[in-house]
Amino acid sequence: KYILDDKEIETLKELGIKTSVIVSRVCGEIKKGDSEFNGLALLHKHLIDEGITSNVSFIGSDKRIFDYRHPITTFKKIDNYFMVVICSEFKGLIASMSRSAYFGKIPKEIEEKKNILAKIDAEIIQHTRPGKTYAEVFKFIKNTYEKFGYKDEWKHHLQGGPLGYSPRYFLANEFTDVSIEVGHAFAWNPTVRGTKSEDTFLVKEDFNECLTYDKNWPSIEIKTSGMAIKRPDILERKK
Repeated sequence: KYILDDKEIETLKELGIKTSVIVSRVCGEIKKGDSEFNGLALLHKHLIDEGITSNVSFIGSDKRIFDYRHPITTFKKIDNYFMVVICSEFKGLIASMSRSAYFGKIPKEIEEKKNILAKIDAEIIQHTRPGKTYAEVFKFIKNTYEKFGYKDEWKHHLQGGPLGYSPRYFLANEFTDVSIEVGHAFAWNPTVRGTKSEDTFLVKEDFNECLTYDKNWPSIEIKTSGMAIKRPDILERKK
């Protein structure tokens, strides 16, 4: 069901807000030296407290974030850097998002990559509008990676697509000739090795609304085609 009705949109918005706040909380509560599974257990505890389940959830850390675009949870101890990924579920609807945090000062390599990724993601989101197809957006994604110096990055991970009652109804590619319409929800998840950006958006008449936005999470504001789009920054933990 690509086009969500008013009641479904209201439910997805509620889920998105609750999920984003929970993920922010977990990223602030995980301690250096916790295992990835410890962090995941904490995430699920807070989700369950709100009556939310998950379709997909994992936490990866440190070198594993660079080695795998989807670093499935292990018993590895978290040293400096960790990523939380969740497809939360409530009343059948799903909200997808990813957030990362770093203990101490973020290294220059990660800093540069996450700033470039924010620009890539913002342009993709701005381009996902009625009148285009998901195939056209996928081609735009490939061109945008190349524009910012990461020509083959799209080959290393799925790029996302429309969602609702599934984490993705399909994974966008050059052949997904499905038109984007008002009422669609979508989540792109572009990566630049070692960094990832992902949120759930709703296609509206005049703009795309982020449903997994937490005003208390640090953000990077990107101006593209005259529009300001906020993308999540990496949380810098002091301890």
